[in-house]
Amino acid sequence: MFATEWGKKRKSKEKFTKYNFKNVKKKSLLVWSEHCTECAVPVCYQKCEKYRRRKDGKCRLFEDGINKTYLKGSLDKYSYTISFQGWSKLESDYHIRQHGKFLNKFIGGISNFCFLMAKVFSNVFERKKTKKHFPGAAYVLREKFANLFDKFGKIPNVFFISVDCPMDDINLILELKNSEKFIYRKSFHLNKGYNQFIIDYDELKMNEEELKKDNHIFIYPDKEVKLQFYALDFVTLKKQELKRINQEFRIEVKPEQKKIKCVAWDLDNTLWNGVLIEGKVTLNQDIVHLIKDLDAKGIVNSIVSKNDFDEAYRKIKEYQLDEYFVMPHINWTPKSVNLKDLVKRMNIGIDTIAFVDDSPFELKEVQENCPEVLCINTLNVNEIQQLECFNVIVTEDSKKRRSTYKMMEQEQKELENWNGNIDDFLKSCNMILTISSPQTNEIQRCYELLQRTNQLNSSGRRLSLEEVNSIINNHQNYATYVLKCRDKFGDYGIVGFSIIEKNENITITDFVISCRVANKKVEHTFIQSIFEEYAMLGKKAIYMNYKKTIKNGPIFKVVKDLNMKQISVQDELETYEYNDSYAEHIDIITVERNLN
Repeated sequence: MFATEWGKKRKSKEKFTKYNFKNVKKKSLLVWSEHCTECAVPVCYQKCEKYRRRKDGKCRLFEDGINKTYLKGSLDKYSYTISFQGWSKLESDYHIRQHGKFLNKFIGGISNFCFLMAKVFSNVFERKKTKKHFPGAAYVLREKFANLFDKFGKIPNVFFISVDCPMDDINLILELKNSEKFIYRKSFHLNKGYNQFIIDYDELKMNEEELKKDNHIFIYPDKEVKLQFYALDFVTLKKQELKRINQEFRIEVKPEQKKIKCVAWDLDNTLWNGVLIEGKVTLNQDIVHLIKDLDAKGIVNSIVSKNDFDEAYRKIKEYQLDEYFVMPHINWTPKSVNLKDLVKRMNIGIDTIAFVDDSPFELKEVQENCPEVLCINTLNVNEIQQLECFNVIVTEDSKKRRSTYKMMEQEQKELENWNGNIDDFLKSCNMILTISSPQTNEIQRCYELLQRTNQLNSSGRRLSLEEVNSIINNHQNYATYVLKCRDKFGDYGIVGFSIIEKNENITITDFVISCRVANKKVEHTFIQSIFEEYAMLGKKAIYMNYKKTIKNGPIFKVVKDLNMKQISVQDELETYEYNDSYAEHIDIITVERNLN
C-alpha cells in the first residue's frame, strides 16, 4: 500500500505482463509514505531551504507526491510513480505479517475513506492548525489498523521489488533498521527498463525479538530519478512458484567443488542488457563490478558467448573491458566445446571454472556435456562471492594473474604460427628460471600454490600455513625453493615451490608448479638443477615422492620424461630416483640461483 493522498491519479489501458502476480498468495500491510533523510520535523519547516509546503502543512518530499495509476496485472492493480529528490526516501513501519487480498483491499479502502474525510473536513475548517489535525488523525488511524492486523497472519517467504527505471546506472538501496541499529542494508543495481528482485526472507536475518522493536524499512535511489513501482512488499509466493525459482536460479555446488580459477561469462543479457545482433545494448554495471572484484582476487575472467567475434569484441573495447578478459571464445560453437578448449588453453582443471549465462538452455547444455563446470544463472550471480569455492587466498602474485594469462595468450598465438619443433620454440622464448630461498613476503604465495595446484602437484598434500612456515624455518632437516620465471613475453612471478627433505637421501617431498608455465620444461629443468646442486656435495642421486591423485597425471609425465626409476611404494606413495645418467640433459631454459 502506498500513501497516495497527495499525488495524482490516472488510468492506463496497458496491462502489466512482466511477472504473473497470480503467483502471490498473500502480501503484507506495509504502508509506504514520504520520508526525508535529514528530517527534524517541525523545526526543519522553518529552517530548511528545500521545504515546500504541502496542503497539510508538511513538506512535499517527492516532486508530485506518490502518483497512482490503475494498471491491470500489477500486484494490487496499480503502479506507483515517484520522482525522488536527493533528500527523499520511501518509508514504512515494519508490518510484515501476511494477509489475503480481501483484507488488504479492506484496509486500503478504510485508508482512502479516512483521507477523503480528512480532506473534506480540512476544507470546511480553514484554520491552519485544524488543517494539519485531520490528515494527522487519518495517518494514526491507518497505522492502528495495520498494527492491529499485524499481530495475526504468517511470516512471508520473500520481499518482492518490481520497478521500472528510465535510465542506467541507478542503485536502489534497501534498509531495515530499528531505533538501535541497522538490521539489513543492500544495494540493487537498476538498469534502464524493467527490474525485478526477489529477496529470500531468511536473508534479512530477522527474529521475533527484532520484530517487537521500533522497526522501519526505507528504500531510495542513489540519484534523483523517477521510478515506477509495480510491487514493493513482503509476500508469500505459491509453493510451485518458489519451486520454480529455486530450480531455475539455484547455484548447485558439489561437495567436492574445487576453488574457482576462472569465470567464463556470456555476453547478451549478462555482461550487457539486450542482444547485440538485435540492436542497442546497455552495460550491466553489477556484472562489471563483480568482474573487477574477482580480478582483484586473482580469479581470471574469460568470455564464452555465441556472437560474431569482431562485433562483440568491438563492443567490449568500447566499454573499455577488453583488458579484463583472457582467451575469449566468441563464436557459434556449442558452449561446452568452447569451455573445454578454454581450460585446455589455460591449462587448468575443468572443475575449477564457473560459467555464467542467462539462458537455461545454454546452462543445461553445459551441465550435460561438462558436468564438472559450476553453472550459474545470471540472475543469481551476485551470490557467488559468498560461496566457499570463490573464497581464495589473495597474494600480490595472484593479483597479477590476469596479466600472466595475457602473456600466455600472446605466446599461444605465436606458437600457432611456429613451423619448427616445440623445443626450438621454447628456446626462442628466452625463458629464465630463478631458483631462490623463500623470503618472508613469499611464504603466503608458496602456501597458495600448495592449496590451488592440482595437476602439477607431486604429493597432492595440502599443508597448512603453519606447517609451511615450520618447514621453511627448519633448515637442518629441510631445504625449500621458490621458482620464478620470465621470458620475452613478460614476468610470470612465483610459479613453483618445492620442499626437500635432507636425510641420508635427498628427497623432493613436495613439488608444485603453476599451470601458467606447464609444458615449458620448467619442471624438468628444476629437477636436473637440484641434482646438480647436490651432486657437487657428493650425492649420486636424488629422489622424489609421487602420490597419484585424480588430477596430477601431468606431473607423472615429468617422471616418465626424465626416465626416473621407481625404487619403492608405500601406502600409495611412490618414490622415484634420478641421476644424470637416466635422461638427456635439457638445455632450453637458463637457470639463475639465488640461494641463502
